[in-house]
Amino acid sequence: MFRCIICLRELDNATASEEHIFPEALGGNITIKNVCRECNSKLGRYVDAPLINNWLIEAKRMLLCLPGKSGKIPNPLEKGYIAGDPQHEVRYEFDSNGKPKRLYTVPKVIREEIDTGERIRIILDKSDENRLPIILEKIAQRAKNKSLKMELLSRKEVHVEHPTMEQNFTFNLWLFSPLTTLDKKS
Repeated sequence: MFRCIICLRELDNATASEEHIFPEALGGNITIKNVCRECNSKLGRYVDAPLINNWLIEAKRMLLCLPGKSGKIPNPLEKGYIAGDPQHEVRYEFDSNGKPKRLYTVPKVIREEIDTGERIRIILDKSDENRLPIILEKIAQRAKNKSLKMELLSRKEVHVEHPTMEQNFTFNLWLFSPLTTLDKKS
């Protein structure tokens, strides 16, 4: 009879679980069956997930085209903004081979209070230009419900030749502390 290498409980076919020595998302394909389901679940939640969902590891997985369990290659550049303009959200999109395809502007409607009332600023990617009439119609419908008057003041197209993307992210080193991994209760 085998025992779980973590909690030392006796294992049978019902309680034994297949554990990847290195997480699948990092290309691991060597497995053992000497871990119980409960300990394997804790390893996945408190050790594997913080490791593979870390921005730096996701970036390396993206470069190496290593998919996770879902089969999707991570994109750590999915959420960012144009340098100096946190309201101008962008994301890098990649093709199926992991090669950069484009920097895409995420559509956004921004309402700003000004002296004469309210101004609405719409940020769109050039590829979404055909959606502008639909967005304006929705805004107009909402304005009618509030008895507001709308008028188009200006339209400005901005082309950024070599855009720089910025991101905000943090690293929680506490997640990798030996005191916080397997000692946690489910």
